[in-house]
Amino acid sequence: MDGTPSDLKPFLEANRLKRKEEDELSWMHNQYTMVAVSVAVSRILLGKKAKGKYPDMPFMQKHEEKAKAQETITEEEAKKQRKNLLSMLQLMQINFENNHKN
Repeated sequence: MDGTPSDLKPFLEANRLKRKEEDELSWMHNQYTMVAVSVAVSRILLGKKAKGKYPDMPFMQKHEEKAKAQETITEEEAKKQRKNLLSMLQLMQINFENNHKN
C-alpha cells in the first residue's frame, strides 16, 4: 500500500455500508415502537373496541413468507399459465398472418 487516497476507497465504502445498515436498523426499531405506541393509545382511547394489534412476527419474516408464497405456484396454475400463453401466441400468429397477406 503506497498511502494514496485510492487505497482508502474500500474502507470508505465499508464505512458507508455500515452507516446505512445502522440507519436501517434504527428505522426498523422505530417502526416497532410506533406500532407499540399506536396499539397502546388505541386501547386506552377505545378500550375493548380497539382493533390495533402488535405484530405476531417480525416485519421482514412476514414479508419473506409472503414473497415465498407468491413464488411457489402449483402445477395446475403453471399448466393454466402455459395454456394461456399458447393461446396468446396463436392469436398473435393469426393477427400477424391477417395483417401480412399479399
